[in-house]
Amino acid sequence: QRVALLGASTAVAAAAHEGEGSPWDAIMQGGDLALAQLTPEAMDQRMASVLDEVTEEIRAIQAAARNGGPVARPRWPMIVLRS
Repeated sequence: QRVALLGASTAVAAAAHEGEGSPWDAIMQGGDLALAQLTPEAMDQRMASVLDEVTEEIRAIQAAARNGGPVARPRWPMIVLRS
């Protein structure tokens, strides 16, 4: 799972457009703490982990571009925060 703060309809549209040809790799994050039986601290840890993962992906895309890597358009990570 993978930050963009978007309105609910925009997030749904972005997730629906995820797929071949989309410039985004939507990562759904968040949800109902009670349903997931997670503490706020556990959710913070999950979000920190997702941010670390996304940062690594962005750095890899940048490094590939700077080093003459593939010329295909990358799929940028986009975190959709559900609350």
